[in-house]
Amino acid sequence: MAVGEAKKYTADQLYLAYSTDGINFDVLSKPLVEHKAYRSAIFPMWSNTNDIHFGAIIGYKTGEFKYREFDLQKSELIN
Repeated sequence: MAVGEAKKYTADQLYLAYSTDGINFDVLSKPLVEHKAYRSAIFPMWSNTNDIHFGAIIGYKTGEFKYREFDLQKSELIN
């Protein structure tokens, strides 16, 4: 989820949100990017019983793009 002034067509912060029904979303409290986020893509790469492994191409307003991978424990998603 990109957060920032909507009139700019970009974001300042980038958060990961998830949903079990595609309508109601929960947003993780810590942003993936805290400042100067731009166009980004986050995608699941694989999943097992305990974890989801993501890849991400993170764009910044400086014009720099970075690739990163991270894991999210499914137990953290249970409310």
